[in-house]
Amino acid sequence: MGHWLRDSLLVTVACWATEAVLFHGPIPLEHTWNPLVGIALGGLLTGGRRLGPAILLGFWGARLAAVGSFDPADLFGLKTAVYYTLQALIGAILVRQFCSRPLALIRFREIVFFLLMSGPLSCLVVASLRAVGGEFPTVDPITDWLRTWAGDALGGMLVTPVSLALFARPRDIWQPRLRTVAVPLVLIACAVTGLHQLGLKGDQSRTERHLKQTTDILAVDLEAEGQRLGTLLGIYQTWIGSKVATTADQQALVRGRVKEFRALFPAADDLFAIPEERPPPEYQDAIRRATEVRGVGAGPIRGQASSRFAVVVRMTVSARPEVAGYLGCWVDPKRLIEETRAIQNHHLSALLIEPTTAAEDLVPDRANYLTRKVTFANRTWQLVVAADADYRQTRPMPYTWLALGISLIGTVLLASLLLSLTGQTAIVRAEVERAARELSALHRERAAVEAALYEARRDAALGRLAGGVAHEFNNLFTGILGHAARARELLVESHPSQMELRKAEQAVARASELCQQILAFTGKGTIVRQPLPLHEFLPTVAANVRPRLAFSPEIEIVPPPAPVVLVADALLLRRLVTNLLLNAAEAYSGPGGRIVVQYGCSPDDLVWLRVEDFGTGMPPDVLAAAFDPFFSTKGPGRGLGLSAVRGVAHTHGGLVTVASEVGVGTTVSVQLVNKPQSDPACTPPPSREPTVPHWSGLFLPPAITDGLTLIVDDDATVRELAAATLRGAGCEVLTAENGEEGLDLYRCHADRVRLVVLDLLMPVMDGGTTLQRLRQLSATLPVIVMSAYSDLDLSEEFASGSPVVLLNKPFRPTELLSLAAGFFAAKV
Repeated sequence: MGHWLRDSLLVTVACWATEAVLFHGPIPLEHTWNPLVGIALGGLLTGGRRLGPAILLGFWGARLAAVGSFDPADLFGLKTAVYYTLQALIGAILVRQFCSRPLALIRFREIVFFLLMSGPLSCLVVASLRAVGGEFPTVDPITDWLRTWAGDALGGMLVTPVSLALFARPRDIWQPRLRTVAVPLVLIACAVTGLHQLGLKGDQSRTERHLKQTTDILAVDLEAEGQRLGTLLGIYQTWIGSKVATTADQQALVRGRVKEFRALFPAADDLFAIPEERPPPEYQDAIRRATEVRGVGAGPIRGQASSRFAVVVRMTVSARPEVAGYLGCWVDPKRLIEETRAIQNHHLSALLIEPTTAAEDLVPDRANYLTRKVTFANRTWQLVVAADADYRQTRPMPYTWLALGISLIGTVLLASLLLSLTGQTAIVRAEVERAARELSALHRERAAVEAALYEARRDAALGRLAGGVAHEFNNLFTGILGHAARARELLVESHPSQMELRKAEQAVARASELCQQILAFTGKGTIVRQPLPLHEFLPTVAANVRPRLAFSPEIEIVPPPAPVVLVADALLLRRLVTNLLLNAAEAYSGPGGRIVVQYGCSPDDLVWLRVEDFGTGMPPDVLAAAFDPFFSTKGPGRGLGLSAVRGVAHTHGGLVTVASEVGVGTTVSVQLVNKPQSDPACTPPPSREPTVPHWSGLFLPPAITDGLTLIVDDDATVRELAAATLRGAGCEVLTAENGEEGLDLYRCHADRVRLVVLDLLMPVMDGGTTLQRLRQLSATLPVIVMSAYSDLDLSEEFASGSPVVLLNKPFRPTELLSLAAGFFAAKV
């Protein structure tokens, strides 16, 4: 509604302003070209038929402004407004019918059709309707019809493309044409205006020359007629004076010659003789003038130019000079002028007036007139030849029609050329801009891919570095923890070194936890997927982590309507939830906080987990670096929480998003792929957490004396610790540094080997490949897999039901003995 009102107001104001310039500007354009036609058609083409009422109102107001009064014959200007609105509608229909949509005007054929439809054709139809409806005056209706049609056609062809360049779509085609089409067309319009003005001036000069020529011819003819009248009266005066001797005879003779005289000089109304002793008063001035000049004289014009005037000559008798009189006639100036046949156009009129009379007081208003001095019957007169307002329209106008023809043909050619060239240029420019945008998008994508690749490479390098470091440190921690535990077992419980060794074990445990966090950040680690009911798993994790939370905030777990079972690695998922709860708790600066945990399952087999706090929140700069390793605002030694969360999520094929606002709180959302098990009936070990209690030196595991144990590990410290631990329990042990060596030993002692202790990360042949080869040799061979760092997924191995358990490094000797004893006891 707002756009329609704005467009309607714009069209209406444009029509009114254009009409004001059209009729009241310094250069009137009403006989040149009509811009209103192009404004109306451009409005309909860009704004649609909904602008029809606004165009009608604009034409009506413009018509009233042009006429300046209410004309009932034109229905107060409404009829003309309806005609022009109908013309715009016809043009819009024709353009939309024969030109493509959207209106781009690219192909030359479409451009020619557009110019013909928007100008000559639509204007021809409406101009004909206006002529039939009596819109044009009856002086020269054909000329008015042609002039109106040509002016409307030029207005449509010149202004419509300008309107399209300003408002039409597609803008990527029309926007570049604002300068290349609109400005040249405006210049062409100025040239058309100037050309028409030159044509009008040329035709006006021809009309003025014709009027001057007519006036000169009429003046010469009148002077010739005056001389002929004087000569004719002199002949009659001589002949009559020589025939009779009395006044009565003269008058009788004059009456007998009246008919003959009228035939010889039709402009004379009468022929009369006047005795000298009693001349009438109206002839006295003529007689006086005749006496003075001794020839032909003219009396005054009664009633100005429309009255007759008298021409009198002296008449005497040759035998009796004392008998004298006057011979005269009345002359009708109007008939005299008509008799000359110099004026054949009824729009011209001529007058003979006294030289002292002002000509402008006798000619019609707005008439063009010329004056000449004429000597008639020995008297000077003022000849006035006037042309009325319609005289110029009745004259041939070759210059105007030539200007119209040149304007029409030139506008079609130049507008077609401009639209065609600029259309192709616009297409090329649009293609270039589109290609530039695509190239820029490709550059941005490439930059993003390169940044992601760089980050991935950096993460991979960091992962390899961190994994290698964690692997080596876990091997070292295994040796430290194992030897510390064996040392405690060798000492009595009351020995002072027991406390020191326990502290050393606790420090190794904390260091091992840090290594596990680093492994989680890198997304590496041995994965054992198992079904985890979240409605049981999450409360258990929350209860275990609650004592570690700062300020002990309230943890609210909001379960979904249906239970959700996530197939994931229990250890990694526990670490993920723990880190999220720890980070949420650190958002509070005092007691009384609340943490909301929500979870659910989406239709595309994604399990989502959301942890929300209402603490201080994070500013944008902190939020941008939230996933950077060891970045923290809480001091040194922290910053692996969200990094580890993202690593665990990536391990499970998911992602992590963080939304935070200062003073409102932070929400961390995790999405994990719920990967189903290949055999849901087979249940893997219930947990990857160590479940064996920390044995003291007073508790010894049962002796293992039956069978041979093969230990395969590349780290000598771990290998020797494991071998010493098992030998101490009475077990016979073989050791190997890599997988190939271990397979060779197994092939040599396959009948005696009861258990294999296998490291996953080794040179030459890793633990995963070694385990596959062992399974090919024996599907029931028990295997204890030791893992400090690996990206191996053992879920299939556990799900297959084969005898295999996972022992995380670092481990205590009692943990290894317990697992080994379990296998041997089961065998027994």
